This record gives sequence, structure tokens and C-alpha cells, in this order.
Amino acid sequence: METRAITTPATRTITPLEAGHRGAAGSARSSRSAWIEYALLAPAVLTVFVAHGLGGATSAQAALILIAAVSAAGVTVWRGTLGRSLDYRPLYAAAVCFVALLAFVVWTAWAPSSRLLQGPLAALVGSSRVAIAPDQTQLELIKLVGLAAAVICGFQIGSEALQARRAVNLILALGLAWTLAALGGFLINGQARLRGLFVSPNTAGCLLLCLFLLALGRAARPLTQQRGRPLDKAIRAAPYAAYAALLALCLSLTASRSALALAVALGPLLVGARFWRARPEKQAWIAGAGVVGGVGLALLAFA
Repeated sequence: METRAITTPATRTITPLEAGHRGAAGSARSSRSAWIEYALLAPAVLTVFVAHGLGGATSAQAALILIAAVSAAGVTVWRGTLGRSLDYRPLYAAAVCFVALLAFVVWTAWAPSSRLLQGPLAALVGSSRVAIAPDQTQLELIKLVGLAAAVICGFQIGSEALQARRAVNLILALGLAWTLAALGGFLINGQARLRGLFVSPNTAGCLLLCLFLLALGRAARPLTQQRGRPLDKAIRAAPYAAYAALLALCLSLTASRSALALAVALGPLLVGARFWRARPEKQAWIAGAGVVGGVGLALLAFA
């Protein structure tokens, strides 16, 4: 029987020049992939800011358009960036509660009469239906469907860490543009309270609060990493810290007490939670600093 020797191809040493070319090619592909993913995430983020700028779903037609936009953005994210099936089981409990609420709202909007609204109560509200204003209830029903679409889209985006961070980067970038425009309008038009494009300054305060917490979380992230020099961590955190400071200033100009109270309560809690998880050996010091800082901020804010 004839036997043949099994030979393996000789391994060729890769020169530093070839390694550099391969690394550059991989970096270029990674950069292109990042830009593609940003482009796929942009519609979902833009829909939120455009909806705010247009005043929200003030009519059934506007609500349906926004629902279609959010749903299309969710499908784009799912098909373009994930390419895999998701485990929706964490949403099951919320889905059951949502369906129950939806059924109740449908009943209140279309129920012809109710024993609860007979006699003096029917004369008081001027209607024999469960819903006092059925037309507005139907509009809110459409908004609830839009809320469900937004939650599913957010779940898809947040299911992957890198994708979620890129979505946060987009939100902060668009939020910075909105904040600067709102601050410019406040200074130029001499507004009593900063409100941006909104009718109520309290609505602007809620948006600024969300942006403030996101910026604060991104500022704390490099500081809680174990590796790296303290100076390098501070340099990476500085832009987000400056952004958070700008948002805090604009938040104070809205004079929204609820938004300011939530910023004072949730800001230290968010930063403390990040350091708590990253530095378990210093949890006692972190807890003490959080209590002292929270009390100090509360006294400063409501003095």
C-alpha cells in the first residue's frame, strides 16, 4: 500500500508593513460600519426631536404619521443593525398591562352608556358615555399605540451595548443643537423662562432633564473604568461634563421645579450607582459622599 506523507503548508511571517496595511483596512471597515449604523439609527432619534419641534401628536393625522415614522425606524434598526431575532420575553409583563389599559380605553371611548353615568352625574358631565370627551380619548388611544411602537423600537436599540451607546451619542448631538438654539432664543427674545420651541417651559425642562442625565452618565463612564491614567480619564470625561454643566444652566433657566427636583435627586444617584458598581472596595465612601452631596444639592436648590 502506497503511503503519502502529510505535509502542512509553511507559515509565512507577516511583515510589519503588511500588518499595518491589514490593520488600516480593518479600521476602515470598522469606521464604515459605524457610520452605516449611525445612519440606520438616525431616523429613530430624529423622529423624537422632529415630533417635539412640531408640537407632538396634536391631531389624529399627526399621531398616525408619527406612529408610522417610529414603526419604520424600528424596522430599519431591526433589519439593518441587528440581523438576528430578539428575545422579547422581558416585555411580556409590560405588554399584558398595556393590552389591559388599551382595552379599558377602547371601552371608555365607545361604550354607549354606563350605570356610573346615570342621573345627576350624567347631567354634571353632560354625557352618557364613560369617556367625558370621546374624541380626545380616541386621540389618546392612537398615542398609546405610538407609545408601544416607541418602546419596542427603544428595546431593539438597547438590546446591544455598542448600538445603544451610538444612539445615545446621536441623542446628545441633536440635543446639543436644540439646547444652543433654545438658549439663543432665550437671550435674543428676552424670554422670562427658557422654553425653546415649546409652549410651556416645563416641557423644555423635562427634555433638558433627560439630556442632562444622559450627559452625566457619559461623563461618569470613563471615570469609573479601571484601566487608564487619571488624566486620560478626566480628558475623556471633560466634554460630557461641560455639556452636562450647560444643560444644568439651561435647566435652571426654565425654572421648572419638578425638573430641577428630579435633576437634584437623580443626578447624584446616577453617578453614585456607576461608581458603586465599578469600585466595590470604596462603597462605604461612595455612599457617604452621595448622602452628603445629595443633601447639599437639595439645600442649594431649594434654599
